[in-house]
Amino acid sequence: MWADIPLLPAALAFYGAGVGLESIARGTLPLAMFGAAGYATLMGRLGIPSLIAQASAPWIGALLLEHTSARSTLAFVAGVALLNIALTIASAGWSSSAALECRSPDCAFDAVHRASARPRSTRRGGTC
Repeated sequence: MWADIPLLPAALAFYGAGVGLESIARGTLPLAMFGAAGYATLMGRLGIPSLIAQASAPWIGALLLEHTSARSTLAFVAGVALLNIALTIASAGWSSSAALECRSPDCAFDAVHRASARPRSTRRGGTC
């Protein structure tokens, strides 16, 4: 039964669907959760780590390949991937416990912008 299904096209289709869903959720979820006020600033702050990693990865990879072997470079990349998985799992537990403490949208908005230098009067109303 499974031998007739081409695995590579199916895997690529699911991968493409996942990337599409991620790109839609990345833009709409913060807007739905925190509103339009400060949306551009929030999206910029959320994008900084990813953009820095994307910009530095080829340079770091080239340095690793130049100074070590391909096997060592692959081991380093695998280690970073495992660290990413561990941090994702740890942050999922942290974010769900934080969500239980603060359920209102205004409270969540204030929690995200708590460290912001903007005066309180420019934020949406409501307190935690």
